[in-house]
Amino acid sequence: MAEWRVKVSGNESILDDLSRSSISSEWIIVKEADGEYYLKSFEFESMTEEEDIRHRSIEIINILNGIGKLIINNFEPIQLDYVTEYRDDGLWSSYVVSDATLNYSAPSGFITPLDPLITENCIKKAQRNEAIKKALESYGSQEHNFINLYKILGKVKDDVGGETELINKGWVNKAEIKRFKQAAQSEAAIGAEARHGSSKYNPPPKPMSLREARYLLQVILQKWIV
Repeated sequence: MAEWRVKVSGNESILDDLSRSSISSEWIIVKEADGEYYLKSFEFESMTEEEDIRHRSIEIINILNGIGKLIINNFEPIQLDYVTEYRDDGLWSSYVVSDATLNYSAPSGFITPLDPLITENCIKKAQRNEAIKKALESYGSQEHNFINLYKILGKVKDDVGGETELINKGWVNKAEIKRFKQAAQSEAAIGAEARHGSSKYNPPPKPMSLREARYLLQVILQKWIV
């Protein structure tokens, strides 16, 4: 049976934090003797094709990046470098992965350590809850614009039982969610990026800025996941 090794790269402090945060989970970042970091998963053992390993690795990395961006404002995403197959006959093959298949770059800056317990808890929740897994995957791989944030908010609302229940939990107030939805749906407020892109959706008197929207979704996701 072939052994698969998935090499990842990124800020070493982030990779080191992740290696300490995923010790007991099904997704593990390990630092090997060569000084490089690798993603390991029990899921890889049943896979035989490089394409399946690559696609699943990208999904896992996007989720890990989603967790990092949720906890740290200036988180630097990790990336998939290449997948190597070690065969029983002693031969091996490496498959390089293009950065273009991964996610957009986040601003660089001072790196705050990822809390191992919080990160581990988020990983476990993503493994148990399909809605959380999909939301983190989107949050970790997509640009944080209005339309993507709106879709992520939809995943949260569906999981908790609707917008009213979201408000009742105290994670966001009715006025904030209304301003966010108006801005996301109003072409006049944010331009062609608006979710519906129609002039029939009037902008609020004080439209929510994208910065405010990003902060609002970060808070909601933290309440939901962390």
